[in-house]
Amino acid sequence: SAASDVYKRQLYIVTGYTDMRKSINGLGATLEVIGKEFVRHEFRYTPAKGDVVNIYRETYKCPECSTTDVMAGNISFVKTQIRETLIPNSYASASAVGWTMYQKFANAMPLYRQEQIGIRPFTVGHKNFSLVPPPKGATASALVYTMVEMVKANDLNIYKYLAYLLDHRPSEEMPDDQREALTPWSENVQAACKN
Repeated sequence: SAASDVYKRQLYIVTGYTDMRKSINGLGATLEVIGKEFVRHEFRYTPAKGDVVNIYRETYKCPECSTTDVMAGNISFVKTQIRETLIPNSYASASAVGWTMYQKFANAMPLYRQEQIGIRPFTVGHKNFSLVPPPKGATASALVYTMVEMVKANDLNIYKYLAYLLDHRPSEEMPDDQREALTPWSENVQAACKN
């Protein structure tokens, strides 16, 4: 059916150990995968298509550690590091939130009516602001409108940039050079978010 073409479930396994010579307790043995653990569902969106992705992480053990007499009673396991969800306790991925932000701030689409029509920013903005408390809502809206305008000025795809930015999650703890690499004029961003 058409619905099954638009909405699909996928299995996504996060593996984080590219160097399998990682060591548990300093023995230097090659880790082996002994299982996987379900972490969460995540909704990923690309225009006109959505996927629910099941995210798992692998569990590793050191085979030599489990056979060493000293370690036999104290076997250690290592789990792949998983990034926290963008919105706590939510299925929303960076792409889904980026698309919502694009519709709201670039197309001026109220959140209750996220469909394509030709309305420009600020014409319905006052209805959008009512969903967030006034001081924080106004600041957040001004920030996103500023980002959208910077993206337009650099001739990038607005949705791609918002999804890219949310996927990389800039923070105050990031060094300046890492934050600079996420700006619309950065060469990496220019390559990833071309119009």
